Amino acid sequence: MVGQIKFCVSGIRSAEASTLAAQAGADAVAVEVSNTSPRYVSDAERKGWWESVPSDVAKIALVRNPGFGDLEAVAGDEFDYVMVYYPNETPFLEVAMWTDTIVPEKLWLAPQVLPGGILDLAFLPLADHLVLDRYRPNSMELDAKREDWAEFARLQAMHAKCQWVLAGGLQPENLTEAIKTASAQ
Repeated sequence: MVGQIKFCVSGIRSAEASTLAAQAGADAVAVEVSNTSPRYVSDAERKGWWESVPSDVAKIALVRNPGFGDLEAVAGDEFDYVMVYYPNETPFLEVAMWTDTIVPEKLWLAPQVLPGGILDLAFLPLADHLVLDRYRPNSMELDAKREDWAEFARLQAMHAKCQWVLAGGLQPENLTEAIKTASAQ
């Protein structure tokens, strides 16, 4: 943690990388567990990873567009949180049903909002954390934009009960500007 800002390193692909992220001061490390992702890490590959990661560093499973059994596979004790990426247009009832498997305290919702789109605020009561990570179709590359950070600040101010997570395209070169523009806390 730096000041009140917490950092999560996403897309971790090895035990060594998770340990290095923790040593560098990350508050959390996130691992892709959806086999459709090019950053996917299987259960077998993750076996034994966490022994070298300090217990105060949160372990997060990244799940994309969960299908039958995907959330159940990560609902055990291996992960502290589950971050779910899904299209912003996903029916509310479908997202609400995820809380039958992952309790809201452990659930981080990451609706994929297209550039120029508007976040569906109906999802806010379903999870304690909401990830604002502007979706760029057909791309794993994230192109953070200043207007996304301003939108983050607006939403965070309007909906203070939710833990807001700024994500996507954050690099050492733009991190200071992102934190200031987004009023990240």
